[in-house]
Amino acid sequence: MSADLDEPPTGAEQQPTEAELAEASARLKDALTRFITLIEPIRIELWDKRGLTVSQLRLLFAVRDASGASIGEVGQAIGLGGSSLTGLVDRVAALGLIRRDPDMHDRRIVRLALAEAGAALLAELEAERETDFSAVLASLAPSDRVQLAALFEQFMASAESLAARRVEVDDPENPTASNGIPPQ
Repeated sequence: MSADLDEPPTGAEQQPTEAELAEASARLKDALTRFITLIEPIRIELWDKRGLTVSQLRLLFAVRDASGASIGEVGQAIGLGGSSLTGLVDRVAALGLIRRDPDMHDRRIVRLALAEAGAALLAELEAERETDFSAVLASLAPSDRVQLAALFEQFMASAESLAARRVEVDDPENPTASNGIPPQ
């Protein structure tokens, strides 16, 4: 038996074994956990220096991402409602970071938008994050950065798809919610 029979043909990609896939999955989970464990305290310190809670920041980002949305729409985006949402909006508005605007067509509806101070705060937080992130990326070769970006986009698309399916299953408005079987 010649040695070239043991090697895959040129240009053919050898598929990883089940053991290699399991080991790669474990390494990826470990790396993501270490990344979150490393970055989360830094993020919290940035927020804490400004006297903000995680809930207040979630509200700010949601208002920025859906400027002009009603309080209820923003509440759905961050998973809050009722008095919890009202209190949170009151506190963040009192800090001058968001503003309440009346709806042009329905005076019962209040719309939320970032105030100048809120926009400036988010820009400052993102600039600090960008500085740190750029420093980490600079340690990678340009081709590795491109490959990492493409792979992570695929990873996130898959994660977002899974999250959307979970929401559909848990949605009480969905007739096939929770068990996948329509009610009789």
